[in-house]
Amino acid sequence: MHRQVVVEGFAEAGEVSSDRFLGDGRLYRSVGAMVHDCWEFYTIRIQPGIGFARQLDGREDTVLLIALDFAM
Repeated sequence: MHRQVVVEGFAEAGEVSSDRFLGDGRLYRSVGAMVHDCWEFYTIRIQPGIGFARQLDGREDTVLLIALDFAM
């Protein structure tokens, strides 16, 4: 049985240091969106998703995201 479609936007940031833990590294940021389609079979919920993320710093890559979430 089909339950719902979820669209979510996100923004994330992370600092990367190659010399030590909690070092003084560069900050990388990205933004993106995901679409999840929720289905329920008996007591199992399956949520396949697809989306993209765009890096704002550094190489400014755009990547495709594919997810498969499930719960019992």
